[in-house]
Amino acid sequence: SAKLPDGKEISHYFNETADKQVIDITCCQFPEGTAIPDGIDKTKGFQTTREYVLSFPLTVQRYAHLKTRIEKQ
Repeated sequence: SAKLPDGKEISHYFNETADKQVIDITCCQFPEGTAIPDGIDKTKGFQTTREYVLSFPLTVQRYAHLKTRIEKQ
């Protein structure tokens, strides 16, 4: 979770490539002073974090959009 300057915590996801490179094109959406810690695995019963995150249909849509943006870089 990202911790906003007012102390509120909200979800924040980013991509990590097979060679452990972090790609975070959404961190700029947070206000200055937001603490974004290193990621932790969040599986909630799924084999991988990716499978867990992609178990939500709206997240699949956002992921497809993000994937397109990354591929254009």
